[in-house]
Amino acid sequence: QGDQGIPGDRGPQGEQGKPGLPGMKGAVGPVGPPGDKGSVGSPGHQGPPGIPGVPGTPADAVSFEEIKKYINQEVQRIFEERMAVFLSQLKLPAAMLAAQAHGRPGPPGKDGLPGPPGDPGPQGKSL
Repeated sequence: QGDQGIPGDRGPQGEQGKPGLPGMKGAVGPVGPPGDKGSVGSPGHQGPPGIPGVPGTPADAVSFEEIKKYINQEVQRIFEERMAVFLSQLKLPAAMLAAQAHGRPGPPGKDGLPGPPGDPGPQGKSL
Protein backbone atom coordinates (compact mmCIF):
# COMPACT_ATOMS: atom_id res chain seq x y z
CA GLN A 1 0.00 0.00 0.00
CA GLY A 2 1.02 3.57 -0.58
CA ASP A 3 1.42 6.52 1.78
CA GLN A 4 -1.64 8.09 3.43
CA GLY A 5 -2.94 11.09 1.49
CA ILE A 6 -3.44 14.61 2.83
CA PRO A 7 -6.74 15.36 4.69
CA GLY A 8 -9.48 16.96 2.66
CA ASP A 9 -11.35 20.25 3.24
CA ARG A 10 -13.81 20.43 6.07
CA GLY A 11 -17.36 19.60 5.06
CA PRO A 12 -20.47 21.79 5.54
CA GLN A 13 -22.12 22.00 9.03
CA GLY A 14 -24.86 19.45 9.61
CA GLU A 15 -28.50 20.19 10.43
CA GLN A 16 -29.41 21.31 13.95
CA GLY A 17 -30.57 18.47 16.17
CA LYS A 18 -33.94 18.15 17.88
CA PRO A 19 -34.37 19.94 21.26
CA GLY A 20 -33.50 17.83 24.28
CA LEU A 21 -35.75 16.84 27.17
CA PRO A 22 -36.56 19.66 29.64
CA GLY A 23 -34.26 19.76 32.66
CA MET A 24 -35.26 19.57 36.33
CA LYS A 25 -36.75 22.73 37.87
CA GLY A 26 -34.25 24.76 39.93
CA ALA A 27 -34.65 25.97 43.53
CA VAL A 28 -36.82 29.02 44.30
CA GLY A 29 -34.77 32.19 44.51
CA PRO A 30 -34.77 34.65 47.45
CA VAL A 31 -37.72 37.00 48.02
CA GLY A 32 -37.21 40.40 46.44
CA PRO A 33 -37.33 43.72 48.31
CA PRO A 34 -40.77 45.19 49.13
CA GLY A 35 -42.25 47.49 46.54
CA ASP A 36 -43.20 51.14 46.94
CA LYS A 37 -46.30 51.94 48.99
CA GLY A 38 -49.36 52.44 46.87
CA SER A 39 -51.45 55.59 46.79
CA VAL A 40 -54.42 56.08 49.12
CA GLY A 41 -57.63 54.70 47.75
CA SER A 42 -60.83 56.64 47.28
CA PRO A 43 -63.11 56.96 50.33
CA GLY A 44 -65.70 54.23 50.80
CA HIS A 45 -69.46 54.56 50.69
CA GLN A 46 -71.27 56.06 53.66
CA GLY A 47 -72.49 53.39 56.06
CA PRO A 48 -76.08 52.92 57.23
CA PRO A 49 -77.27 55.02 60.18
CA GLY A 50 -76.66 53.52 63.62
CA ILE A 51 -79.29 52.33 66.07
CA PRO A 52 -80.75 55.00 68.35
CA GLY A 53 -79.07 55.48 71.73
CA VAL A 54 -80.57 54.77 75.13
CA PRO A 55 -82.60 57.60 76.61
CA GLY A 56 -80.62 59.86 78.93
CA THR A 57 -81.37 60.63 82.56
CA PRO A 58 -83.33 63.79 83.33
CA ALA A 59 -81.15 66.80 84.06
CA ASP A 60 -82.40 67.14 87.62
CA ALA A 61 -81.75 63.46 88.53
CA VAL A 62 -78.03 64.03 89.25
CA SER A 63 -77.07 67.47 90.44
CA PHE A 64 -73.89 69.22 89.42
CA GLU A 65 -72.89 69.46 93.10
CA GLU A 66 -73.13 65.68 93.52
CA ILE A 67 -70.92 65.11 90.48
CA LYS A 68 -68.42 67.68 91.77
CA LYS A 69 -68.40 66.04 95.21
CA TYR A 70 -67.87 62.56 93.71
CA ILE A 71 -64.98 63.74 91.53
CA ASN A 72 -63.33 65.47 94.49
CA GLN A 73 -63.66 62.29 96.58
CA GLU A 74 -62.10 60.17 93.84
CA VAL A 75 -59.23 62.62 93.26
CA GLN A 76 -58.57 62.74 97.03
CA ARG A 77 -58.65 58.92 97.28
CA ILE A 78 -56.23 58.44 94.37
CA PHE A 79 -53.95 61.17 95.73
CA GLU A 80 -53.83 59.52 99.17
CA GLU A 81 -53.10 56.09 97.64
CA ARG A 82 -50.27 57.43 95.50
CA MET A 83 -48.89 59.48 98.39
CA ALA A 84 -48.87 56.41 100.64
CA VAL A 85 -46.94 54.42 98.02
CA PHE A 86 -44.53 57.30 97.47
CA LEU A 87 -43.89 57.77 101.20
CA SER A 88 -43.38 54.04 101.68
CA GLN A 89 -40.67 54.09 99.01
CA LEU A 90 -38.83 56.96 100.64
CA LYS A 91 -36.36 56.17 103.42
CA LEU A 92 -37.69 58.65 105.98
CA PRO A 93 -36.05 59.12 109.40
CA ALA A 94 -37.91 57.50 112.30
CA ALA A 95 -38.78 60.89 113.84
CA MET A 96 -40.63 62.00 110.69
CA LEU A 97 -42.43 58.69 110.43
CA ALA A 98 -43.45 58.90 114.08
CA ALA A 99 -44.80 62.43 113.58
CA GLN A 100 -47.03 61.21 110.74
CA ALA A 101 -48.28 58.08 112.49
CA HIS A 102 -51.15 58.27 115.00
CA GLY A 103 -49.78 56.01 117.74
CA ARG A 104 -50.48 56.01 121.48
CA PRO A 105 -50.18 59.39 123.20
CA GLY A 106 -46.96 60.00 125.09
CA PRO A 107 -46.58 60.73 128.83
CA PRO A 108 -47.71 64.14 130.13
CA GLY A 109 -45.24 67.00 129.79
CA LYS A 110 -43.50 68.90 132.61
CA ASP A 111 -45.21 71.80 134.35
CA GLY A 112 -44.53 75.17 132.77
CA LEU A 113 -43.13 78.32 134.39
CA PRO A 114 -45.45 80.48 136.54
CA GLY A 115 -47.35 83.16 134.66
CA PRO A 116 -47.03 86.96 135.15
CA PRO A 117 -48.78 88.54 138.13
CA GLY A 118 -52.44 89.46 137.62
CA ASP A 119 -54.03 92.93 137.64
CA PRO A 120 -54.83 94.44 141.04
CA GLY A 121 -58.29 93.58 142.34
CA PRO A 122 -61.18 96.12 142.80
CA GLN A 123 -61.17 98.53 145.74
CA GLY A 124 -62.86 97.15 148.82
CA LYS A 125 -66.04 98.80 150.29
CA SER A 126 -66.16 99.97 153.89
CA LEU A 127 -69.14 99.22 156.02
